[in-house]
Amino acid sequence: MTTVSQSGGNLGDALWLTPLARYIPDLVVQLRSSDKRSRAVAPIFDGLCKVEFIDNPKDPNKSKLDVHVSRKILYAYGIVGRSSIPEIKPTEEELVWARKFLKDYKNPIVFINGNSGTNDLLNYRAQYVCPPSQYIQEIANFYNQNGKTILQFGPDPKYYDRDPFIPLDNAIAIRGLSVRKLAACYAVIGKMIGGDTGDYHLMVAVGGETITLVPNESYQLGYVYSDLLYGYAADDWEGQTPRVHYLNHEDYKSIIKGRIWL
Repeated sequence: MTTVSQSGGNLGDALWLTPLARYIPDLVVQLRSSDKRSRAVAPIFDGLCKVEFIDNPKDPNKSKLDVHVSRKILYAYGIVGRSSIPEIKPTEEELVWARKFLKDYKNPIVFINGNSGTNDLLNYRAQYVCPPSQYIQEIANFYNQNGKTILQFGPDPKYYDRDPFIPLDNAIAIRGLSVRKLAACYAVIGKMIGGDTGDYHLMVAVGGETITLVPNESYQLGYVYSDLLYGYAADDWEGQTPRVHYLNHEDYKSIIKGRIWL
């Protein structure tokens, strides 16, 4: 049995462990028992590996090479030359549910304009990483005017002490889905525009495509492209067609000019 642990309950961080589950059949992921967010994200490992809840999990072992975090984890366990892109597998039953749930939304596209620290002004890194909401709103208006139904998914209002959700105009808010139902919806919709947050990793993990707006690198705030952008420092995709298109926050208008996915 091989174990790997994750101290926090962030969705993106948890998804970075899923490549390891593909290549180690007896993997056990250890998450913090007292963390409600860890409990909420744990089902992403259904069908991949076992999960244990323990009192004091540590962060996973990582290589010191200058590559994406998910690849650092693979290297630390001796796995090289394999895809380090997160992957989870919605069941057919979950996909049937999602298709029924989404059936009344014509030409849906997912927009995410925040992250877990959106409304926490003391969370400087979260504020830095999040694209200005007015940029996302401008893009959403354009897609709405061109026949897309804007779906904005978010957590239950009670999930965080400070609700991070900022509603977009002309968007349909869908809140409080379990992570498995959210993943199934993302698998059915397959397209997302937003910032660097757990939702984009989840969209990628179910085979979807994203346009992800990112800030300038900041070593001071720990936002380093080689650590965080898939395919930036190594071929994380290992020959697959990349499904993430990164743009700097200030280049957001190129999405509109390029009429991407229209």
